[in-house]
Amino acid sequence: MGYVARITAWAGRSDVHVKYSLCNSNGKHYCYRQIKDSSIELKLAGEVASTTLGLADAKEVPGTAWMHQGLRVFATYQPIFGHSKAGRGDKVIWTGDGPENRAQGWIAAKVGGGTVAVCDLVFADDPARRLETGKRTLILTGIAERFEGHLDKKWPKRKRKVGEPYGDKWRWIFDCSHLSSQYVIDFAAPNGAQALGEFGRRARGRLHAMAPPAWYFQTESLAVGKFGAQADELKCYETWGWKHDPKRAPGKPNRNIPVRRYVSGADNHYDTEQDTLEGLVLMYLRTGSRDFFTVSGAWANYEMDLQKWRTDGWRWKDGGVWWHSGPLGNRPQRGADPVTGRRNTIIASWAKEFKEPFDKGSVLDLWTQARSKQCYCHNYGAGLAAWFCITGERDAFDACIDSVEQQYDTQKRAFKKVPGESNGFSRDFTRACYLVNGIRMIAPTDPYVVEAGDWLASVFLKRPRPEERGLVNGNNKIKMKGFGAFKGLEKFVGPKGLAEMKRLGVTMDPGDGHLTDPKTGKSWYPILSPNLWMYVYQSGAMDAYYSLTGDEDAQDWVIAYGQAAARVLFQERHGQLGYRRMIADFPLRGVVKDYFSWNLPEGAKDGEGMKISGRLSRFHADICARAYSLTGEKFLKKRAYDYWYYGSHRGYQAAKMHNLGGVGRWVNVYNVNDESVCLSGRTFYEWSHPRKDAKPPAAVKDLDVSVVGDKATVTFTAPADAGGGRVVRYQVKCSTKPIVDYVTFLDLFGKHEDGGHCNWWMAVNLTGEPAPKAPGGRESFTVTGVPADAKFFAVRAFDDSNNRSVISKKE
Repeated sequence: MGYVARITAWAGRSDVHVKYSLCNSNGKHYCYRQIKDSSIELKLAGEVASTTLGLADAKEVPGTAWMHQGLRVFATYQPIFGHSKAGRGDKVIWTGDGPENRAQGWIAAKVGGGTVAVCDLVFADDPARRLETGKRTLILTGIAERFEGHLDKKWPKRKRKVGEPYGDKWRWIFDCSHLSSQYVIDFAAPNGAQALGEFGRRARGRLHAMAPPAWYFQTESLAVGKFGAQADELKCYETWGWKHDPKRAPGKPNRNIPVRRYVSGADNHYDTEQDTLEGLVLMYLRTGSRDFFTVSGAWANYEMDLQKWRTDGWRWKDGGVWWHSGPLGNRPQRGADPVTGRRNTIIASWAKEFKEPFDKGSVLDLWTQARSKQCYCHNYGAGLAAWFCITGERDAFDACIDSVEQQYDTQKRAFKKVPGESNGFSRDFTRACYLVNGIRMIAPTDPYVVEAGDWLASVFLKRPRPEERGLVNGNNKIKMKGFGAFKGLEKFVGPKGLAEMKRLGVTMDPGDGHLTDPKTGKSWYPILSPNLWMYVYQSGAMDAYYSLTGDEDAQDWVIAYGQAAARVLFQERHGQLGYRRMIADFPLRGVVKDYFSWNLPEGAKDGEGMKISGRLSRFHADICARAYSLTGEKFLKKRAYDYWYYGSHRGYQAAKMHNLGGVGRWVNVYNVNDESVCLSGRTFYEWSHPRKDAKPPAAVKDLDVSVVGDKATVTFTAPADAGGGRVVRYQVKCSTKPIVDYVTFLDLFGKHEDGGHCNWWMAVNLTGEPAPKAPGGRESFTVTGVPADAKFFAVRAFDDSNNRSVISKKE
């Protein structure tokens, strides 16, 4: 193990901020250790004076006095001062903070003619800790022996609260984890008691200074890009005519979100079913509320110290791929621990007997820490990148890079993804893509981060069988074992769906699940659950990748997925998306209904009468809004509204919608498994910032193309922008089949006639388009990358408001 010290100093000031991290990271072998003592000694310029500094409530204690928390700090979550204890035989001056005897965690010593003060910023929230002095030293102890009478011993039947340590005497540090302490040290501290108390309070209150909330999202420096502030949300409700009280707009997280310096009891897979930190940071930036900032700090500390697999000086290459197989990694590469002989295992918490140094409390503590680690599918990092953006905390930056290492290793080595070969994607991959691109925003030139981001994008964009409508995963054989030809199918479509299938005479093969229509003789595979929450982050990931690189394939898929969410997945009968209860292309190709659309009573309005959740609808709003951002197609903007309208007015498993005339649900971090903050802001931004120019450029009318080898010379008359703006770029594509727009392709798809056509987004993007000339000018330029068998070409124009023209074609 080792220490990392990060020191921040300011010109013209006598105080510094120091973050010490005890790092349990070894590239050669797996390990976990029990820490008896973790102390930093600061040498002073002279001996500590024996005076009381004139502090009204200070005490001169024979020997060294040290402070740490008493029992009540755990029972009440209030930093109540509990104990003091004599130590090494030197003299010390110490103080609390007034008559309340709160454990404020600062100490002051007079040296010569001046005073040195230290404030432990996490003294009360991260026991057990100690502050003391020697004759010529200040001793800052981040890990100390726990006091006698710990509440697990005093009240053995009391239910342990999240964040409380177990009953072990020393603290354990898990593999690839950090234990950090933060101090503010003032080398020219004031002498008076009141002034020192104010120093301690200031030190614990991080500087809170903001630009106007909208600025953070206009700069597009975060993974979410353009995003609506709370003022934009209020403006939308006014525009939409939803009754609301602006005073009820959230100014702090819901009470279900833990508020401590260190979320040490969190289980990464069950307690953080979202990027909680990203949601909190976004709410801070949306509102300017100090409460969101404070809670963000607790979750940032959790991610930096516990959740990320921290590597110090080596690239991640081991484990961290856990779920049912356990929390310690099921793809081990490093060697066994030379002390314990274990390799990616810990003693089971349910063991009957323990050997020193283990007892039941320490094993439970280790198990909790292990489950706090980032797994392959609950893999978050965009929030920590955002935290770095607004604080500049270097440890957050380093933890982000560590997270990229682990995700890159998991997808490439452990899961063996290969660009051009891999099909089928789940939350592990989509969240990894979003994480890496979010971190690339803060490290745009880091070669490793760039490599990881480009590789993940190529795995997705070069998949050999992309779904032609833009869905994340395409059709495939169904594993009928466990699904059952009709028993399992009924869970997706219900009795009315089965009845319709029977009426049409459509059959499902009991071997691989393909459907056959006797009228046309056509067979195809349906798609099970194309609307899962697992896929939603890929829209943001590819949008961020496009903004970072200008990759038009990424842009085209973001638009296509938005079209799919708007025109394929949306359920007209109830406006929701049935969780795990939707099947696409059943009973006929092109028909996409969930269980509720099939089985709602006739005449039911807004899905009333069946228990449906609004969660997935809220998650899909920005998928449509991003596509609108890139095209200006008004239907996509409408669908973004529809998803938020239906989703925000329906609770979990609710039989009807609520408060339809007003706000059904404010944007906020309500719990640790509701990601709607991160997935709705683009919708509010686009609706609150109407385009001055909402009309697309005119279509190119005289496209001509000549091909030589892999190059094509394109000529046409430069179009004008109907909305009064200017055309700023062209997009030229080619294909072996005629290129059609999205709506036309959907019609062909339902008729089984799509095989002879190419959906615009799937056509090959050519490179080399120049900046457009003035309207009416003659465009003539050469583009490259033409495949040998390409026969069909098309072009679209974009204006300076990102409105997209219709397709112009040439065979």
